[in-house]
Amino acid sequence: MELDGLGGRPEQHRTAIGRRLIEHVEQHALTPETQLLHMKTLAPTHTDENYAKTRAFWQALGFIPMDSHLLWGEENPCLVMVKPITGR
Repeated sequence: MELDGLGGRPEQHRTAIGRRLIEHVEQHALTPETQLLHMKTLAPTHTDENYAKTRAFWQALGFIPMDSHLLWGEENPCLVMVKPITGR
């Protein structure tokens, strides 16, 4: 299952809204067909500090880096992060 288009305003950061949203998604992903959640963000080779915070958010939720590639071009290297679905 892919997570697509999640973002929050800076004043909402560190309020647990994002964590609660992802926990809700995880509960709905508990199906025999779903084994992984995955999402894409800018890879660490991109120097944008906001995306460093984004990657830290996903890692804090248990997502692990899986693959980096040039899906979005050389200027915007893509990092795929995954999280196994548990709780079955």
